[in-house]
Amino acid sequence: MSTVGKSPTGNYGSLPASLPPANLPGDLDLESVATACGEKLGGLTEGDVLASNAIWRDTYAFTGTLRTFYGISSIKKRREKLSLLKSPHSFRLVPGAFQRLEFGNPASHAWIQAQFEFGMVGDVLATGRVLLSIVPDSGGDWKIWVLRTMLEGFRGFPSVNVLRPIEKSSNLTNGHGNANGFNSTEQDGFFDLPGWSLHN
Repeated sequence: MSTVGKSPTGNYGSLPASLPPANLPGDLDLESVATACGEKLGGLTEGDVLASNAIWRDTYAFTGTLRTFYGISSIKKRREKLSLLKSPHSFRLVPGAFQRLEFGNPASHAWIQAQFEFGMVGDVLATGRVLLSIVPDSGGDWKIWVLRTMLEGFRGFPSVNVLRPIEKSSNLTNGHGNANGFNSTEQDGFFDLPGWSLHN
């Protein structure tokens, strides 16, 4: 049987990760818990704020690619080295960006999720975002279970989340201007095929 076109099957059960149990106290000041953990982000490699089964997922902010690190030792080792290159600073809790997440009925898994902004000083000044998943350990101390860092943008450059329209007289090419020597009318005709059109 042909296997062309089939996606490879991943063995996700082998990943060193598991969901935390639903053991959050009923009466919680979510903002205080999030703020306390956020204050330790700058010294992440020095303290004991990471959970024993911690995971760090980086999206271009520190590693320049997509990387995932598992366990306290691996995270601290990579974070210490990469922090010397990126110099993360000014971690700030995004106002209102914290919540209690529960899964199951009744809840079998639960954690606190909070979002932070921060700056970086590398080859260029950059901004990043951190998503923390926070859980209590067996002693009731709050730990970071999942740390997700993402590159947001570079200071002095336009936001990648906004496509600004260009003037009709501009010769710039950004997907909706003059491209490859054709104007928009010529491009429409160039791509027209029997039974198919650029506008279909």
